[in-house]
Amino acid sequence: MKKYPIDKDFEMLSKFTVPFDKNFFGISNFFLELMSKKMKFDKSLNIEKRKIKSYDEEEIDVYIMEPKGCKEILPCLVFLHGGGFAFKGSWNQYELARKFALEVPCKVVFVDYRVAPKNPFPTPMEDCYFAFQYALENCEQSGIDASKIAVYGDSAGGNLAASLCFLLRDRLHISPCFQMLVYPVIDRRQQTNSMKKYSDTPIWNSKLNDKMWKYYLGDKLISHIEYVSPIEAENFEEIPDAYIETAEFDCLHDEGVQYAETLKSHGCNVELNQTNGTIHGFDMDLKSEITKKWIKHRVDVLKEIFKE
Repeated sequence: MKKYPIDKDFEMLSKFTVPFDKNFFGISNFFLELMSKKMKFDKSLNIEKRKIKSYDEEEIDVYIMEPKGCKEILPCLVFLHGGGFAFKGSWNQYELARKFALEVPCKVVFVDYRVAPKNPFPTPMEDCYFAFQYALENCEQSGIDASKIAVYGDSAGGNLAASLCFLLRDRLHISPCFQMLVYPVIDRRQQTNSMKKYSDTPIWNSKLNDKMWKYYLGDKLISHIEYVSPIEAENFEEIPDAYIETAEFDCLHDEGVQYAETLKSHGCNVELNQTNGTIHGFDMDLKSEITKKWIKHRVDVLKEIFKE
């Protein structure tokens, strides 16, 4: 592996690369599912698991998080976790959702969408769509301000969040009030300089990224390319403003930058935050001072958005 000047905060993470293989997904998701059960012991949040039906009448789980004792109507963040479209939500992602709920504060709808390769496109995308629709239709029951529902996604979750904005516009003629995309997967073409350069970076790299797309799309012909590759959209009308965060030593870096520029060119207000010394998934290290800094910034961005 090449030596990259990754910040020393991420020394332990930089020794790890995701074992992105079909033989690993089953056992990994089994343990991730067990970890999610710890949420019910949280002393600071009320967390309610609800089952909803997706496009194929199959049930998926969504977790509604809110500060303990909350009696007021709050804005909402629909949280779409990353994991290469193949892994369930990890404990650090639950912790991040928890932090948003407590510190923004807001309701968080954490979506346990079905994952590839067993459930390739369009299933993860449709699950996220039906979860957002559920949140919207149950605002009164859930204490959600219907005018302030934003969407958050990291990595593959960033792809789902960005793509969801187009799907909601086309089907329901609505948009989230904001999209927050953290080192997002944006471009299925994989032609950027960073994609060519970072073929051996820790955690995630272009070789794994190529496998991810094959697991997610297979040989499917996509009629609406913006639902899988948002940067290839032809129509950006009614797409919401965005916060886009990239990691420096990440094969996905350049497509995040390019998407920010694309949104700006179509009239969106976009904050682009290019973090330095970081790798894909750097916020898995919740003790890092760099991670703490940028998570606080994400919280502050959402506070400002929900004030408007």
